[in-house]
Amino acid sequence: MGGFVAGDSVLFKRGEAFTGTLVVTVSGSPGSPVVFGAYGEGGLPELTGFTTLSGWQAKGGGIWEAAVPGGLSYMNTVTVNGAAMACGRYPNATAAGQGYLYYDSYNGNTSISDNKLASLTNFAGGQLVMRKTRWVIDRNEILSQSGTTINYSSQSGYGGAKGYGYFIQNHPATLDTEGEWYYQGGRLGIFTNNSPGDNYQVRAGVTETLVRLSNQGNISFEGLRLSGATVSAFEISYSQHIRISGCEVVFSGKNAINATGTDGLTVENTTIAHTGNNAISVNGGNNTILRGNQVRGTAVYAGMGDGGDGTYEGVTISGNNNLVANNTIDSTGYIGLNFSGDNVTVKNNVVSNFGLAKDDGGGIYTWNNGTGAATNSGRVVTGNIVLNGIGAPGGTDNPAKAYAHGIYIDDNAGQVEISSNTVANCASYGVYIHNAHDIVIKQNTLYNNATQLYMEHDNVAADRPVYNCTVTSNVLFAKLATQLAAEYKTKDNDIGNFGSFDGNYYYRPQDNDLTIGVLQQVNGVYSYQTMGVGTWKALYGKDANAIKPSHSVPAYTITKVTGVNQFSNGTFDSNIGGLYAYAAAGNCVTSWDSGALDGGALKVSFSSTTGSSSYGSVIMGVGAVTAGKCYRLKFSMLGGNSYKAATTYLRQGTGSYSDLSERKASTISGTRIEKEFLFTATANEGNAAIVFDVPEQPSPVYFDNIRLEQVEATATNADNYISFLYNPTTS
Repeated sequence: MGGFVAGDSVLFKRGEAFTGTLVVTVSGSPGSPVVFGAYGEGGLPELTGFTTLSGWQAKGGGIWEAAVPGGLSYMNTVTVNGAAMACGRYPNATAAGQGYLYYDSYNGNTSISDNKLASLTNFAGGQLVMRKTRWVIDRNEILSQSGTTINYSSQSGYGGAKGYGYFIQNHPATLDTEGEWYYQGGRLGIFTNNSPGDNYQVRAGVTETLVRLSNQGNISFEGLRLSGATVSAFEISYSQHIRISGCEVVFSGKNAINATGTDGLTVENTTIAHTGNNAISVNGGNNTILRGNQVRGTAVYAGMGDGGDGTYEGVTISGNNNLVANNTIDSTGYIGLNFSGDNVTVKNNVVSNFGLAKDDGGGIYTWNNGTGAATNSGRVVTGNIVLNGIGAPGGTDNPAKAYAHGIYIDDNAGQVEISSNTVANCASYGVYIHNAHDIVIKQNTLYNNATQLYMEHDNVAADRPVYNCTVTSNVLFAKLATQLAAEYKTKDNDIGNFGSFDGNYYYRPQDNDLTIGVLQQVNGVYSYQTMGVGTWKALYGKDANAIKPSHSVPAYTITKVTGVNQFSNGTFDSNIGGLYAYAAAGNCVTSWDSGALDGGALKVSFSSTTGSSSYGSVIMGVGAVTAGKCYRLKFSMLGGNSYKAATTYLRQGTGSYSDLSERKASTISGTRIEKEFLFTATANEGNAAIVFDVPEQPSPVYFDNIRLEQVEATATNADNYISFLYNPTTS
């Protein structure tokens, strides 16, 4: 579209729809942009790529087909009565295996083999959707199928991976759910128990791009609605000072707004919804402002986004001097907000419900480990609210473990301030510092994540250690006893180089003892230890002013004691009968003691030390336990200040010596402690035992008043004791 000059306006009538592609070939000037806007009354004028399909033909089995005009080779935008529909798939997303099959073998990046395919339809002409890593889902065209082998054309350079899965889509044989569709040979097929027509309106996006501009400047789009792009609603390249304000961008097949090499882009107060891949993608743009936008429903369907890296994201932005502020980003397939570059501010955004299709990503994420990566500077992530990192483990080699982190600073990223953020309800880590450096983490509230703060140097980027971080005045609040306040891990022996820690608040009200996990490698041996705040301070010289609140919340309530003490000599009045000790080094000694606790007590000591992380096991026979029944263990313990922990659990007394419960630990202290644990037996066993694993240490450890009894118990609902409130507004 040409023939206009700086300061001109092109206005579309409200309440009307306009089809085709708006190609902008003119520029405005600073202070006098060319404006594309609206006039009149009614709803926003709509630039649309949708067409309503007609001429439906019944194909049998609930499938109807219609021709799609335009001869498109690609289809990704289909609605039924105004609702976005996913491409048909086998197995369904709700099927066993979280909707994935698992291949038996693969040949590089060209084929897979799976014996289950022998009994299924030949899927040639469809698409093979492969989970190749946790962060890559490729949508591969099936070239042919021969028996149990599918040959495909890969969407990215990633190949197959052992233990990963796949599903089939875009084929007639995959349709069995209302509204599912396929597109082949210029025809769209849809599954319905109705008859497509006036009361069942099917629309398909047939225009690749709705607005395209290249090498233009000072253009403004105001108050427009864009819908039904097959690829991108806005395609902007190598332009300057483009403004999108007060618009609605919906039902985009791939990207809603895709900008490359464009400086001075502003997107503000715009709603973006139902996007197949990335809602806002800014690649190499400086002086960008993304502010006050509502971004919802991005790449929520596995197999509908692009393959490879940098896909299924709400907002992805690279470049310098950029601002991303006051946006709401809700329901995203992978990363909510991905940023890179220098002098970037990510401020006061609300990011929620992410990691719905892929995982090992974050609500807010950055990475900087490409070839020749420069050192960054001036990056600030502040005042954001990040909630509900879900994770999508289906189709991976560990489908029981979801990885979704709140704020994720990844390989070699540095010079980031993370301050005054609230991160809650993430499947894995609240703030994750992974092979990153020069990070300031201060005054954040991290709540109800699997681990609140997780700092790690591992072999993914072996030459990128964690160092020079400042971690101060953060609230690390583990809601449940199964969560940790913090974990600090390294492949080396360099926890001391992680940086300075002070004034952090470590709190786990259901069990506020061993709230910190530390892993390091010393002399070629990895050692992981859970510890309390005092041990963390003493062993590593960190967090001198750390706070450990004393308020507690019960993890359970005992409603009835149904059994007797199953270890009858638990008070050790005159002897230590009924137990024995074992240590691989043969150095664990048990004896009777009369002065340490209440009269008689069990004394556990070591005749020698091995210089390793060895331990001795004290085994006490307790008779029979029943699968699914609860058993309360109570005991008194006193030791030295060894900064180590004793582990307690139920185990078979003979045979394979398999565990019969989860393992629970408590810090060995120079102050007497009274402990109580609740175990649920995992199997029936007529000859069970209590086991205390006591780590080697110079001082003896004493036990007394041991009592194991069957009980009836109810788990505590922590929400009855803890309220999590946040304000997502500016008021």
